[in-house]
Amino acid sequence: MILLDEIDSSLKDLKKRSLFRKRVVVSERKKNQIKINGCWLINFASNDYLGLSQNSSIKKAIISGINKYGNGGVAPILFQVIQKPIKI
Repeated sequence: MILLDEIDSSLKDLKKRSLFRKRVVVSERKKNQIKINGCWLINFASNDYLGLSQNSSIKKAIISGINKYGNGGVAPILFQVIQKPIKI
């Protein structure tokens, strides 16, 4: 069996067992809730299920921190060098 046949077989098996992941469209967002297919749901599928990313005090604090220290992607702590924040 060639690789594409194996992949096709695996995908069919996942669909048959209702294990195939389907992406859903979020039509609206309010704080920690999202609207999917007309239903408002608490968004437990994100790291923001408490809705903190929409909190104005937290937004101001984050902007202040970015202005003071900058921003950028980082690796997990196991791969990082710990250093004091610096302003460039």
